[in-house]
Amino acid sequence: MGIAGILLFLASLFLPWFTVHARIDDGPYTTPGFVELVRIDGFEGLRVHQVLAGGAGTAPVIDLGVPIGVFFIIAAILSLVTIVRATTAGQRARRFLRGGLITLVPLGILLVLINRLSVMLPGDVPPALLRIIEYIGANPFGGRTTETFLEYQTVTLEWGMEVGGYLLVASAVLQLVASLIEMGEG
Repeated sequence: MGIAGILLFLASLFLPWFTVHARIDDGPYTTPGFVELVRIDGFEGLRVHQVLAGGAGTAPVIDLGVPIGVFFIIAAILSLVTIVRATTAGQRARRFLRGGLITLVPLGILLVLINRLSVMLPGDVPPALLRIIEYIGANPFGGRTTETFLEYQTVTLEWGMEVGGYLLVASAVLQLVASLIEMGEG
């Protein structure tokens, strides 16, 4: 069961954890439906749409030169190796417990960052954008709102946790349950 949790963790790295999409219905920035503005996943980290920075497409906010997921993959592989090499149920229980708790760390950081977005904004943010950011922070698991901006006209935003975020939770739960089972056997 714990190994299944680690495999779910690996799968979650390649799927989005959290996204923000926008649709602009009229004006010079009209979109052909919803466009992804922000994407957080375990492989590429935080990516924002370049329209927010004056370009096109998406780009990483922090570029380490190597995808951030490589570090997660190495950690998961090392965890698998140590679990396979564990000779007692107690050793496996400790490793699954540690793995389950460590798996919750990226999710915790993600929720804190989403909740604190409005604090990280510069002081000259338009009131409509500040309201949207506050909506997202108050409802990090998902939501939808529409605001009117002078320059962008009517903007509808949808945001929320994605499949990868829920796989992180399932991974942590499986590893923690496996830890309890192993403790019972040891």
